[in-house]
Amino acid sequence: KAIGKIPSIEHFFNYYVFMKKPSDMPRDIDLFFFRNQEVPMWEVSKHANFKLNLGSQDGGIWIIKIAKEDDLDKMWESMLFALIGKSLAKLSDLLLLAGEHFEEPNVIGAGLSIRKRECMMQVWLKDGRNDRVRANVSNKIRHILNLNPDEVTLYYKEHVKAIKDGSTM
Repeated sequence: KAIGKIPSIEHFFNYYVFMKKPSDMPRDIDLFFFRNQEVPMWEVSKHANFKLNLGSQDGGIWIIKIAKEDDLDKMWESMLFALIGKSLAKLSDLLLLAGEHFEEPNVIGAGLSIRKRECMMQVWLKDGRNDRVRANVSNKIRHILNLNPDEVTLYYKEHVKAIKDGSTM
């Protein structure tokens, strides 16, 4: 269920200050934060007049399994700031908050799946056919989340494969 649209940095922070931290949320919940008109779907819409961009078979998701000892709240905050970072970077007084951000237009959103046994974060790509783009996004995720490449494996799953087998992993 969408909780609102965020047309500006001010609107983002109006929501952000009231958001619960992931560690304070119930288990078995999925959170999503997507760019304008994008939604977290594998399937492509068959409705030509639909106003939302419903999926892309050319897309995919990077999946990060989050260890129990990782700071889930900080990781989610870093991901949210990275998604809006391009807008934040325009405001010199908020530049320090922006940190790293996704300049890649194929990055359309992020998700966080909070479960009893494990948590997973996803970074959604609209078009993941280009190996260089996928690698750049993977490197940016590692940098934003401060992930050690020797300790954390990122998984990439194409939407086409997810549709075929009906699963994210």
